[in-house]
Amino acid sequence: MFGASVKRGCERNFEMYQQHLSETIHVSEGANRLTILDVYNSKAIVIKSARVMTIKALEQVKEKFKGRHAVGVKGQ
Repeated sequence: MFGASVKRGCERNFEMYQQHLSETIHVSEGANRLTILDVYNSKAIVIKSARVMTIKALEQVKEKFKGRHAVGVKGQ
């Protein structure tokens, strides 16, 4: 997972995900790395791989959420 995985997530978030999560999205390691390099080269910003996974996942499902809002949840 390119440095973004954790052994055990935040307990409160984990419980919420179990109740409400309907699907998961796979983001390739290569896509993560390319996006990190693109953001750094274009904006001189160093971005964490967990943030990149959110960006790449939203790109994959953007048509599904067109006209709606998306929220990212950050653990502790």
